[in-house]
Amino acid sequence: MLLTAFYLGHLCYIASHIELRAVKNSIQVLIENAIGKAKRTLKHDNCPIVPQKGSDTFEFMYDMGLIEDETYSTMKSAIGLRNAMVHDYMNFNDDILKNIVHSSSYIEII
Repeated sequence: MLLTAFYLGHLCYIASHIELRAVKNSIQVLIENAIGKAKRTLKHDNCPIVPQKGSDTFEFMYDMGLIEDETYSTMKSAIGLRNAMVHDYMNFNDDILKNIVHSSSYIEII
């Protein structure tokens, strides 16, 4: 019985870890998709330079009047989150991601 409880507890931990990784990957893909769409929008609007960096892309859109303050701020934060998850994954605090999901903060980037 003790072995079964430990085993089930271990499975719960793995499921939780797998779900957390799935959430990370999904949010990362959503943010990267938003960056790609923003770059296509700039190309479509004949922007002379389409930036390589995602944050620059939204700054160009903001400067051109294509997005409002709130959207610019949201996307800048989202890109920062994505960069932290991808580039600083060893030190990334998973509680931040849990809070984002529980507060539905990611809804604006969908």
